Amino acid sequence: MPETAEKAVNTLEVIGRGAVEKRMEVVTLWTTMSLEEIGYLAGKKQLDELSSAAKAARESIIKLSEDNGFIPREQIVKYPQLISQTLSEFSDMQNLQPAGYGGSRPNEEFTEEEFFEEEAEEEEPETGTSGKGK
Repeated sequence: MPETAEKAVNTLEVIGRGAVEKRMEVVTLWTTMSLEEIGYLAGKKQLDELSSAAKAARESIIKLSEDNGFIPREQIVKYPQLISQTLSEFSDMQNLQPAGYGGSRPNEEFTEEEFFEEEAEEEEPETGTSGKGK
């Protein structure tokens, strides 16, 4: 497992460095955030070598970004904090549903069986008309 994780860190570093060179902001931010998360989790599991590798890879992407005048360190550091803050604000809300959902029940109460029943009802008229056309 540590070997696979090490390969993932190396791959993320390559992706992140390429994203900086191609000026792909979202990819740069997500790769640095992913590497930060890997470093954190590896540290908690006392996988010091993996944690160090992830932190070094993240730092190399940040340094390359700053050297190229792309995304400043402050923005790269702030991005995961904004995501975490947003998630914590919305995690308190329950029964979120899309605006276009016309039902009176929240999505959590919508069962798989009901989905397939409705899907079958929608298909029946179609198969009936296609059978008459043949």
